[in-house]
Amino acid sequence: MSIFPEFGLSLFNAFYFSIIIILVRYFLPSIINKKSLPELAYFPLYDGFENTAFWIYQITNTLLLFSTPFIVLKVEKSFFIFGIILYIFGLIGYSLSTADFSKNKYNGIRRSGLYKLSRNPMYIFYFLLIFSIGVMVGSILYIAITLVFQFFSHWLIKAEEQWCINQYGQEYIKYMKKVPRYILF
Repeated sequence: MSIFPEFGLSLFNAFYFSIIIILVRYFLPSIINKKSLPELAYFPLYDGFENTAFWIYQITNTLLLFSTPFIVLKVEKSFFIFGIILYIFGLIGYSLSTADFSKNKYNGIRRSGLYKLSRNPMYIFYFLLIFSIGVMVGSILYIAITLVFQFFSHWLIKAEEQWCINQYGQEYIKYMKKVPRYILF
């Protein structure tokens, strides 16, 4: 594992892994239910620290996804195989949770599929996907940026949950008591 990924132009770069993530995020919902697309892109208005968290989330997300065309993959690295395994697991979970989100016919609380196990499965599996790219390229810097991204994602999730409480009231509070924010807590 090195601090920096190897940058350069190569036919085998991390971009292919990013493009799959983007396709799942936007193409899959458009097939299942086009009305879900605006909800996928919706962030409640934030005040104070949440506003800062939102911008750091956006900047780190953009940096992580759009740096990948320039990050060369070296298949012989031991981290690559572990990263691929994490990526496949994350891609399956991300695809399922995106499909579960998109299947909802009305604007409301998602409770089916992976949303029975976590209130935020798309965030969990998205993090796993970008983390796995950092493992594949063997870059401490990429992983560190991923961890910063996730730290600020947590604050956005908390703000979104407050928005859901304001929007759905007791119905969402009951859901919060029944289903953990992430997986175990």
